[in-house]
Amino acid sequence: MDKVVKEAPYIKVVVLTMHENAQYVKQALKLGARGYISKRSADKDLINSIRSVYNGGIFIDSSLKDLFSGSDEKSDSKDLSEREIQVLKYLVQGYISKEIACKLNISAKTVETYKSRIIEKTGLSSRPELLKYAIEKGLFIP
Repeated sequence: MDKVVKEAPYIKVVVLTMHENAQYVKQALKLGARGYISKRSADKDLINSIRSVYNGGIFIDSSLKDLFSGSDEKSDSKDLSEREIQVLKYLVQGYISKEIACKLNISAKTVETYKSRIIEKTGLSSRPELLKYAIEKGLFIP
């Protein structure tokens, strides 16, 4: 997968696997996957994952949420404000600024300000990096 992503970055990879392990998910995202689905969830999540990834989002199937819900690292994200955390959660789900603005009842320009603050505070800028950060901090539960 790493070779595909490096040689053809326009290809968006969705992993369909039998492995339901947090380390596999993190490794796949690190190597450039934009989606991760277990075979037992494929019947309900495959189409949604393809749509989400095609539209620039990142998708992790809902059956894997328990892998990340027990994280004790949430307290390490205290440098992000509550609103920044809300914006981050929508960002890693693939929403664009206009959609986030509608969901949070704020302007798109305000969303951009929050995005800038998140990037500045975390030192990360790409969606895969932000998703990995959110997962590790227990902020993102698919």
